[in-house]
Amino acid sequence: MTSKSDYLMSEQYDGIEKEKSFLGIIPSSEVPIDVVGIHLLGNVFDDFQLLIADEFLKINGYNEYDMSDARTELELHLHLLDMVYGPCPRFFCSRFMDSDEYLEVFGEVVVSLDKKTKEMLLETVPEKHREKGIKYPLNELACVKYLSERGFGFKIGPGKERAYDRIMEGLGFDMKFAYLRPCYTLGTKEPETVIPYSPHSRGSGQRIFLSDSKNTVKSKLLIGPEEADRYFCRLGSLAGIILGNSYLDLEEIESLYGKRLKRKTVKLVFENIVEPVQLKYPDLII
Repeated sequence: MTSKSDYLMSEQYDGIEKEKSFLGIIPSSEVPIDVVGIHLLGNVFDDFQLLIADEFLKINGYNEYDMSDARTELELHLHLLDMVYGPCPRFFCSRFMDSDEYLEVFGEVVVSLDKKTKEMLLETVPEKHREKGIKYPLNELACVKYLSERGFGFKIGPGKERAYDRIMEGLGFDMKFAYLRPCYTLGTKEPETVIPYSPHSRGSGQRIFLSDSKNTVKSKLLIGPEEADRYFCRLGSLAGIILGNSYLDLEEIESLYGKRLKRKTVKLVFENIVEPVQLKYPDLII
């Protein structure tokens, strides 16, 4: 029997439904529709919390005004999704990353790194940002270690975070790692994966945003590719399960192709995401 987690997760992870888990998301003034899937983890798992990684904007050079704007915009959209699908608990990096306890953990992480591990960390930094060093991934590691010491057992993330996670496993962090199914951009000949919460991650294609009009959402959904259609069909189906609306089983989704898959995808995304969200806040979203 298909479980709700199967719609979102790349595989089954023993104990994740009951264990304390989190996923980190960086705020942005544009919020992709894919954030709906992240929000729904609060419905799928008993003890999931969304970590708003606002402090990482500062590491990336954002000023206080831009940080506040991005944080406010994300919180506004998440509150809207709370009203549609039920609350998803969340907490903020900025609430603990300047604490003595966190700084102590950060120092422990720095001391534990050898030359090879530092080189591996630098490899996780996009080439155009490597002159800034490894401050960003160092704080990634410190955050995970800090949370592991406060009862969190699973870190959930997109597959692109595996590079960080392997380093943390090598350092012996008391944390297990789980991954979302791939999220795809739209309008490409071949499937291209993207980071679900990052509006800047789009490859050569397009993303759907929660602020897009209905016509824009539909036009983007119609341009595929097929792997993207299946991804959005799964997302619309899970939202339907949560709302008690129509949905497709995963086997049904895998059996669909071409125009029939596209029609079902558009129907489910509109019925279970676009229209419920619009009813809650028609002047702001979609």
